[in-house]
Amino acid sequence: MIPSQPVSRVVTLLTTAGYRQRETPVTVASVPFEFAALLMGADRALDLIIVIDTLTEPEVRIRQKVEGFGRALDVVASRRPLTIVLVGPPPRAAIVEALLRVGRVLPVGTPTGPGADSFLRDALAVLLPLKLEAASESVVDPFGEVRLHLQHTRSEERRVGKECRSR
Repeated sequence: MIPSQPVSRVVTLLTTAGYRQRETPVTVASVPFEFAALLMGADRALDLIIVIDTLTEPEVRIRQKVEGFGRALDVVASRRPLTIVLVGPPPRAAIVEALLRVGRVLPVGTPTGPGADSFLRDALAVLLPLKLEAASESVVDPFGEVRLHLQHTRSEERRVGKECRSR
């Protein structure tokens, strides 16, 4: 199966983040399963991610494949959490609800235009490593800030008090 451009975008983003792409069809418990893409977490991440193109798969078939895949993973006692990334138009709520019984569902739609990559990163943020900004050298001292504020408040109170007494 040749992946569509939106599927390729998802795969590129996830492989850049350290996931490994597996060839499909993949066989689990002697049953072959075909998805638009299948990725596995590397190192400490045990995630198993299936990418489904909702433009090329009928809703009923998506549900059958995902439920069957989930059952096959149960048969082999897999400890990998399953994430289902839906690329394309979102399926009906009943289908998404059925998929949620099997794993985490991330509908990403078909992002296009200049903000597509940013939108995709946001939609898949739970799968991506957290990037923290480097600590700046001018770290704020919270106690010092409170102390300065209190000193300023006291001097204002004294000034107002003197003005009131002088009247």
